This record gives sequence, structure tokens and C-alpha cells, in this order.
Amino acid sequence: MGGIHSNSWAGLGGASFQGHFLYERLALRVDICSKKFTALHVTMKKVSVSGHTSKYALIVSVRRKLPTHCSMDNPTTALIGLGILCSLFYCTAFEWFMHRYIMHRRVTGLQFAFVRHTRTHHRLIEGDHTYHVSDPEIEKHIRMPLWAGPLVIGITQIPVCLVTYFSQQWVFQGTSVIFCALYFTAYEYLHYCMHLPKARRVEKGRVFRLLNGHHILHHWCMGKNFNVVCPLMDLLMGTLVVRPTRRFTQPPVGGPVPDLQPRNPQSKPA
Repeated sequence: MGGIHSNSWAGLGGASFQGHFLYERLALRVDICSKKFTALHVTMKKVSVSGHTSKYALIVSVRRKLPTHCSMDNPTTALIGLGILCSLFYCTAFEWFMHRYIMHRRVTGLQFAFVRHTRTHHRLIEGDHTYHVSDPEIEKHIRMPLWAGPLVIGITQIPVCLVTYFSQQWVFQGTSVIFCALYFTAYEYLHYCMHLPKARRVEKGRVFRLLNGHHILHHWCMGKNFNVVCPLMDLLMGTLVVRPTRRFTQPPVGGPVPDLQPRNPQSKPA
């Protein structure tokens, strides 16, 4: 077997390939570029037999070639993947910036967002028993106005449009529009479920429980935990709080509400 060379595989339908030999490990890998397969992996293992004789067992695994539209060699697939990754980072950054510097601060011309969110939403809904809303009059202060969603998505696409205009990669633009729309739809839906729980399926998941605890702490301390959907930017910007240092009155623990009290039993109440 040690004398095997690449010409020994010429009978594989005339496919072109490259051979790579690792004699120390007794392993042989042959990559085949054909219409049917992308790789053929052949491993030689030494098997002990009675006496001093030995033989080699060939273990062959074949990986089928992915369809062209699924391959990362396809520029369209690569652009979609890049668009999703960039949009995730961009959306969590935009959400963090908007929440911290517009919804929690007075900005000339944008006082509406500050009054509606900080002066109204946070005054009526805190990180205690008022976190879960039961009053229909307060319920209308959970959601953003209907016109705010399209406006926010449109604003997020301004820099993306500039990138697309100069790069002419319209697939990237389309991916960004769809992802940003889904992201801010998730923001509204998750935020609504957090303050108005109704034992929905999404509320039973571990991810929702973690995000809900993250948001409860934001209502306890408005200067922390600005992200709702993905706390990536809170982590990067140093505003992430997983557990407070002081005890506080939180919503009743159970279901989608985790125990957020400090681990230290000697902690003083807030």
C-alpha cells in the first residue's frame, strides 16, 4: 500500500484530483473535482493480525457536492450571508444608539420619543410588580406608533443604500431590508410579550426568559441593558448587567421571569 500514487485513481471516471500523502499517519486524502463529488477521503489504518503479519483497512467517505445555489462559492449566497451578519451587528447597534441617546435623552426635534418612552413608558412600567401590564390604558404605551416601524427601517437603510450604490450589490441591499424589518418586528413583538405575558409559545423558551430578565433590569436601572432583541451592543459598550449588586423588588419569579436577585445573600435592598 505504501507505493500507491495518484495515477492509481485514474479509473474514477476521468475526474481531476489532487493527492496529499501523510505517510507518518498512514493517511491519504484525495480531493476529486467532478460533477458528482467534491471530495473523497481515504484513510488507511493498520490492523493487527495473528503473528507478525499486518494488513491495511481502507475507510472511504465521500462528500456529495452541494447544489450550486447552496455553495458559498456562489456570489449570491456569499452576499446574503454577509448581509445577514452585517445587518445583525448594524441592527443591534442602531437599537442601542436609538434607545440610549434618543429615547432616554431630550434631543431637539425628537422630544416625542423621549416623552413617550422615558416620561411615560418608564414612569408607568417599572422593574417591580408594575412590569406586567393589566390596565388597558397603560397597554397602549407598550407599542411604538404604527408609523414608527417603517420610519425606523427607512432610516437604517440610508447608509446601506450608499454602500449598495457604489458597490452595485443589490442582493446585499435586499438582505439588509428584509433582516432589519424582521429585527424591528421582533423588537416590537418581544417587548409586547414581556410586558403583557399570556403564556405564548415564545414565552416558554429559555432565550425569551433570558431576554426578559435583561429587560426587567433595564426598567430597574434605565442606564443599563438598552438592547431588547440581541444584547450584543450592551456587551460591547459596557452597559450589560446580568445581575444587580443590590436586592430590588422584581416581578414575581416563575414562568418567563427569572430570579434576578444578587447571588450574595448579604446584599442590601435597593
